[in-house]
Amino acid sequence: MGPLRSRVDDFHAEVRDASDDADLADDLVRVVPDLLGRRGPRRYLVAFLQPAELRAGGFGGSYAELEADDGDVELCGPAASTT
Repeated sequence: MGPLRSRVDDFHAEVRDASDDADLADDLVRVVPDLLGRRGPRRYLVAFLQPAELRAGGFGGSYAELEADDGDVELCGPAASTT
């Protein structure tokens, strides 16, 4: 019974992990549409830190504005124009 028990335990762990992933996916499906502007335009500030300046978490090197409206997403501002 030892080898069978080991396989059952492995299967149980896989099902538990899949259940955790399914719960996360369910949360994302409920939340993301509103974040992407389903109920009207949304704007977010995106900050890019310079890791060379580690005092207080880093130096704000650049920023951009992320605009989302009904699923259409656009990155605007100074950081959006860099390559």
